[in-house]
Amino acid sequence: MRFVVFRSGGKIDTDLAGGTRDEYVIDMHGRLLDGPWAGSAPGAQSLNLIDMLVEDWNSHGRDVTRPGFQAIAVHRFGTWRMGIGPRVLRAPLSVLYRYLFRRVRNIYGIELPYTARVGRRVVIEHQSGIVIHGHTEIGDDCVIRQNVTLGNRRLDRPFDAPRLGNRVVVGAGAKVLGAVRIGDGAQIGANAVVCDDIPAEAVAVGIPARVTRVGGARITAS
Repeated sequence: MRFVVFRSGGKIDTDLAGGTRDEYVIDMHGRLLDGPWAGSAPGAQSLNLIDMLVEDWNSHGRDVTRPGFQAIAVHRFGTWRMGIGPRVLRAPLSVLYRYLFRRVRNIYGIELPYTARVGRRVVIEHQSGIVIHGHTEIGDDCVIRQNVTLGNRRLDRPFDAPRLGNRVVVGAGAKVLGAVRIGDGAQIGANAVVCDDIPAEAVAVGIPARVTRVGGARITAS
């Protein structure tokens, strides 16, 4: 099943007047199968599946038993199998992917759909309570710790999701909600709730999150 939506200002808009036309492929359960957000981040697209898995293995301390590595590996596999052209050949791979995805989600508590765009050398530290929206974009060399949510903020804008730059560190228990952008090298403190854009090289803490440092310089409240 296919449907067409329009984007205005980089966000999904249910108002069909104006905007840029994009086509998304949705299954019968409303899950995104293909579209502008589906697949790996641009940096990861330059590598084949084996090279990406080796790189991810190195990033996770060369330990295949780490839940974070397994979650990333399943994500890479899920993205790769969508490149298999004939559906009849892809079908058994899709069955395997769904089994592996549910296993990682239910056993380790890491929900990372293949439609999320994940860059290179992304590390998921520890496990449990990690939920990543299917339209999230994660840049290269990011670190995501336990109990992190990268998700949408409003039910009427279900496709809104965070976009993380490169080298972003998301602390334990942090929530990044809505179509916000986190700049390169930013650090999100533990248990912070981020609902606004965070500049590059910034440190954001608190509920709601506020920027306390940018590029090493302390920001004082006025």
